[in-house]
This record gives sequence, C-alpha cells and structure tokens, in this order.
Amino acid sequence: MRLRNMTALTNDEVEWYLQRNDVMFVPVGTVELHGCMPMDVEYTLVEALAYKLAEDCDGLVLPHLVYFHPGATTIGRGTVYMSMRHGMEYLKNICDSLVRQGFRRIVFLSAHGPSFQTIMPFLTEYFDDKKIPFFHGDLFLLADEAGMGPDEIDDMMVGAYKLMNRLNEIPVEGELEPYALPDSGEKTPVPEFIKKLMPKRAFSYYTAWYYGDKCEHGDSRPVCSSEEELEKMAQRGIKYFDTMVKRLRFSEKLDALRALDAFTRDTVLRRYGEWLP
Repeated sequence: MRLRNMTALTNDEVEWYLQRNDVMFVPVGTVELHGCMPMDVEYTLVEALAYKLAEDCDGLVLPHLVYFHPGATTIGRGTVYMSMRHGMEYLKNICDSLVRQGFRRIVFLSAHGPSFQTIMPFLTEYFDDKKIPFFHGDLFLLADEAGMGPDEIDDMMVGAYKLMNRLNEIPVEGELEPYALPDSGEKTPVPEFIKKLMPKRAFSYYTAWYYGDKCEHGDSRPVCSSEEELEKMAQRGIKYFDTMVKRLRFSEKLDALRALDAFTRDTVLRRYGEWLP
C-alpha cells in the first residue's frame, strides 16, 4: 500500500483495502507529564508499534487517539485530563463507525499503565452488546512476550520518535532549564505506602492515587547529552522494534481473533444467544 495511515489515504484507497482485509490498529495514549520527555511519549511509543505491525500484518492505523485518562500524573499542569467514562464513550463511537465501514479485527495498543482501565471495560461492554471481539495489546506485556527488557524499552521510546520523524522534539542536555527538583535536590521516589497498594506488575492497580511530586514520573534529566547520542539511541530502538514485531508473529493473533469472532457467532450465539445480554 502507498501508506498505512488511514487518515492520509483517499477514500477509494480505503475501500480497495477493505476488499481484501479488515484490520485496524488503534494506538491509544495520553498527554501527561513525563520528566524530560515530550508529554505524548507513551502514545508515540505505541503509534510507532502500530505502523510496524500494520506493515507486517497488512493492516491500517487510525492515529490521533491521544487524549485519555492520565491517572496519577493529573498533578501536572501540562497533563490533559479525560475521564475514563468519556474515554470509553469516545472509543465506542469510533468503533461503531469502524465496524460499519467494514473493519472487523480492531487492535488497541497502549503503553500507559491506566489505559487498560479504559480499554478493557469498553472492550468487554462492546463484546456483550455487539458480540464482536476486539484485542488490546499493552506494549509492556507484548515486549515481555517477545523477550524484551527495560533497556530495550528506553531505546524504543527514542526510536519511536525517529520512526515518526519527530526525533528533534526530544530535548538533549543544555536545551532545558534545570529540572525543578524537590527541596532535597534528589528525585522523589513513589512513597512506600503507595507501593504497598500496587501489584508487582504495573499493568493493573489496586487503588487510585496521584503522584506527590512530578519527579516521581519520568527522568529528571534529558535521556541524552547530545544529538549524536540521541541518534544512536534511536537507531538501537528501531532495531528493537523490528525484533519485537518479528518475535510476536502478530498475524497469528489476528487469525485467532478471526477464529474467536466466528466461534462467537456460529457456536456460542446459536447455543446460548437467547439469554446472553
């Protein structure tokens, strides 16, 4: 295809695509304080992954879904707040349109901890209502499945901006005013009592909270000291993206999603449809 970004295609190109396939990748993000990184970093990370997966699996990407519930980073004056309820309603309206258009296999991608609290309830309610299964992929869980570690993720954050032609938006040392640290001059850790209310893995939560200081989320210094170092980090990150996509074999997940859709329609609904919600 000429492009994978659906919003940049002509209507005819989308209709030609739908004659052969029905896959849409939807990166879902936030705009929130994130130390010395741009505030849309967790969105850009999955936006880049979406394009890599779309190329690998012959899918399209629906971009720009960036304003969703931020969670604990709501303390930042740059953070854009959206309630989970309104986020779910927004996703429902979009998916109603995509399904009518002919997209049956819709994949949501996120890299923001609380995103699952919006996406999974929406996905579940949509399934109960329309009996159409969607897929939610948390980048960190997918990375774990692909055998990637924390160091690779850090490089992938930078690589994502390179893939989206936005590398110049990441500041290097000397381009920012000194980061405002607490009075102690040290980065503030998340309080121990909050840690006791969090699970070991950061993909679900036992409670809701706000950070006590902006230094608790994101690095207090730029990730690189120079543009040359930033470029090297980006190139490593792009290689990690390629490795991750290769290891995930995502087309098999899409085949399984199609099989689940058929199973729901042809088996479950025929047997139990009269008393399902």
